[in-house]
Amino acid sequence: MSLIVKENKESTREPVPAGMAHGICYGVIDLGTQPGNPALMIKAARKVIIMFELPDERFDFEKDGKKLNLPRAISSRFTMSLHKKSKLRPALESWRGRPFTPAELEGFDLKNLLGVNGLLNIIHEHRNSKTYANISSISPLMKGHPKKAPENPTVFYSLPEDPKERIVVPNEFPDWIKKLIMGCEEYVAQQEAVTGQQEPTDAELANVSKEELDEDVPF
Repeated sequence: MSLIVKENKESTREPVPAGMAHGICYGVIDLGTQPGNPALMIKAARKVIIMFELPDERFDFEKDGKKLNLPRAISSRFTMSLHKKSKLRPALESWRGRPFTPAELEGFDLKNLLGVNGLLNIIHEHRNSKTYANISSISPLMKGHPKKAPENPTVFYSLPEDPKERIVVPNEFPDWIKKLIMGCEEYVAQQEAVTGQQEPTDAELANVSKEELDEDVPF
């Protein structure tokens, strides 16, 4: 299924270092229509998370008795829109190295981003005595810089196009992403229709499992 365009638990790990970093897109996840906040004049909007692994930033991890050295990851959340005032459009145009054509603006499949390399500008934001790493911009790799394949399995997820089709949240997703999907308007509406419950309860969420030319344009 295509996805056409017309942060989480406490961690003791230090944030991803600020500066330029080689990134590889390994995940595109549709979050559905996320609720707005009238008090802050924020409207409800369809959101998507784009996830990158950083091959030059590593951490040691042990699973099933095996010691692994894995790339760190960072993600950015966008509203699903290619409007000229959107956050997503300039990010993608900067990443591709050229603007979208009028035809492309009619509908661009975000699945094309999977496996695409880029140069991420990561900045640190200090808020509430914590430091967060955020992607401020994405650009193409510099010429001569070798492209790499993602080490993580690529992940693509979109909500069903048919609103009557049941929304299934993959169990392997991180808890914070599951919670966002389970809080979207589409998921909540399905739960209301089936159980009369308006939104996932805290108890239910607590039970979520742990764990230059066309040929130069990358997507």
